[in-house]
Amino acid sequence: MRLNGFGKLLLVGGLFACFPTTSWATPYASGVRNTSGNTWEFVLNEAADNVTVLRNGANPVNFAAPAPGRYTFDMTGFSGFDINVNKNAPTAWTAISDAANPYTQFTQPDSVAVNKTPNSPFFGGVYVANANPATTASGRPMGDGIYGLTADLKGVDFSNFSVPAATDTTQGKHPGFDTAGSTSASPFRINLDASGNVIVGDWSDPSGGVKYMNRNTTSGGLVLGGTDLNGAPIADGAGTGPPGGIYSQQMDQFGRLPLHGSSAAKPYVTGTVGTNLTLWTMDEDLDVDLSVPNNDTNSIWKYNVGSATNYDALAPTLVVNSKNIPKTSDNRNNFIADFLGVRVGMIYDPTFNKFYVTQPRSAGNESSLLILTPDPVDGNIVHLDWSSLQFTIDNGLDADPVAANPQDALRRVGDVAISPDKKFLVMHRNAADTAHNGIGTGGTIIVPLDANGLPMITVAGGAITNAVNINEIGSGGSRSSSSDVDFDAAGNLYVTNGSVTAGNVAQLLQVFSPGGNWLARTSGTVAGGINAFTLLPGAVGLAGDYNGDGKVDAADYVTWRKNPGGFGGDAGYTAWRNNFGLPGSGAGLGAAVPEPSTLAIFSLGLIASAGFCRRKPVNQV
Repeated sequence: MRLNGFGKLLLVGGLFACFPTTSWATPYASGVRNTSGNTWEFVLNEAADNVTVLRNGANPVNFAAPAPGRYTFDMTGFSGFDINVNKNAPTAWTAISDAANPYTQFTQPDSVAVNKTPNSPFFGGVYVANANPATTASGRPMGDGIYGLTADLKGVDFSNFSVPAATDTTQGKHPGFDTAGSTSASPFRINLDASGNVIVGDWSDPSGGVKYMNRNTTSGGLVLGGTDLNGAPIADGAGTGPPGGIYSQQMDQFGRLPLHGSSAAKPYVTGTVGTNLTLWTMDEDLDVDLSVPNNDTNSIWKYNVGSATNYDALAPTLVVNSKNIPKTSDNRNNFIADFLGVRVGMIYDPTFNKFYVTQPRSAGNESSLLILTPDPVDGNIVHLDWSSLQFTIDNGLDADPVAANPQDALRRVGDVAISPDKKFLVMHRNAADTAHNGIGTGGTIIVPLDANGLPMITVAGGAITNAVNINEIGSGGSRSSSSDVDFDAAGNLYVTNGSVTAGNVAQLLQVFSPGGNWLARTSGTVAGGINAFTLLPGAVGLAGDYNGDGKVDAADYVTWRKNPGGFGGDAGYTAWRNNFGLPGSGAGLGAAVPEPSTLAIFSLGLIASAGFCRRKPVNQV
């Protein structure tokens, strides 16, 4: 199988003609907070064409062609704000991170999670799990734990929003839990709960399990605790799963039931730590019948944690028995369910009610990607919706024709993410596949999803024709377990990559923007902070909407006239004139553009109307 030329159009912009982009965006305002008095601050993640802060729906504060970084605005006398960010860029995946930025350099960046909850001062905050307290190739010393960054990819201490030195190893936070005993898997995969607390999966033997850290990185502890056979609590770092003695308080006729082992995949949660948490894990050590010793691995389990931390009350509920995942049509195992130490991954998408399970196999004799629908009653019943190996077989593909059987076209996929608009699946591979006829050479691959959350991969002439490759730095090197992908709320893609290329130069957090023409609006109030984030597609984001109200009309000319230099001078006027009356402007296509003399009179009228308006008779409705 080969990837034809169509699939290689990624960075030149041609491919996205067939991909809907109405829900995508790039620059946006995040991290909005009151810094002192009436001064408010926001973080811009990427250079924009224009940022306009509307206060109480008007009274704009304009930032022309701003670079990434922090910006302030004054809210004296105002109660609400809308921060509108505009940019018109080619529709193509483009790197917006800088490999020379020391804050994006790590030694073992196992995982990344981005806060996508608008009503939080941590909205847009980035958390990276670094498991190896060593020194990067560039000379940056690293701590062991969770690092914080603002959306502009500057390191941040979320306890006070200060910017620490890149060499400050204490910024690798793990308050209240242990990361000792492994330089590759502790901490391992991370996710965020509904309030933005960091949920930390640990795949190591000494410290295996699930922990948490609050969103400002100052406190934390164990989500799952455990006991020895006598019911005495076991300290974090004292041993792994059931073979090491992590049991629950629950007993049956045979004795105490196991609670958990090492967490092999990204934890999925609903609710909030300490309030109403529900947790799903893929556990390396738990046997499906909760017996000891274990003889099957990496099934999916559910814990009703509730308000507890250090939870050890009841044994978990089996959600997916990995040993019961159906085989392929040629009787091969889709999934290896009885072998310790196999790298696996898992995400759950509530929109589709599906688990996306990965195992980045180099041989391609098993599926690297499986999509499962959980049975609502019995975890031993497994509903397999899609298998990358079965897709390979069904479509006459073969990643390695020399092998006896067709080999998985998606081999080495280790981590996946679903775009915010639910239209695309991102697959991150743990190594390049240049030795075989795999699905291109990119480290990150994007394919469209159908309405049921299944890949829409097209094949013609023995080739996959609609897969997009992102060739991030280090795509050609092995990434081992140190890789992950996540999106922010605006559709930008975050990739951690622990490539061991020459000089380890690719041990990075990298961010890619999809581009496009759009407007991103972050709204809030003085009393409550951010309360909404909206992406406005199409003509709404056209150049010329200088007051950021979603319309290109006469009022935008007034804004431009007050500060022509801030909106491109004569070119800004031309952009407004060219886009006047497009859909959403209220004037309709083809509307006549008012002449400057008319607009000058109109602007005076707007100013006058601020102090005079006709009062409606009290008996009118």
